[in-house]
Amino acid sequence: MHQPATYPYPRRREPENPDTAEQCPAPPRATGGAAMTRHVTWRRGGGVQTAATLRGKHRRLDRRALSVEAVVSRMHEGARLHLHHDRQRGPVWRLSVIGVEVPDAIAQLVIQRSDIADCGETLFAGCLGQTFRAIE
Repeated sequence: MHQPATYPYPRRREPENPDTAEQCPAPPRATGGAAMTRHVTWRRGGGVQTAATLRGKHRRLDRRALSVEAVVSRMHEGARLHLHHDRQRGPVWRLSVIGVEVPDAIAQLVIQRSDIADCGETLFAGCLGQTFRAIE
């Protein structure tokens, strides 16, 4: 049979007759000391952002945007973006004409654009295509 959870204080009972029944005492309250002490931990990068951290973030975003634009411009020149799955590395993206490997994060941003289309080559129905091209 299922045992109810035990509590450090008795549960309140509903009195049978509210005028004559005794009530259980209220649970004890913390009054400070070790029970009230909490250590504050900050997640990495959770403080105030300095000019240097903002510059670094913007530099990374600019690099990513330039990479996306470089891949899209190659695709408008006629290159296709091919997806291949490797057991150790996961998804591997390559541009067809020059054979350059494209990072997965960049390829995910490229295929979300409205001027890039899936060619319809899928291994299974309803899955992501394996070849993408630029729409003229």
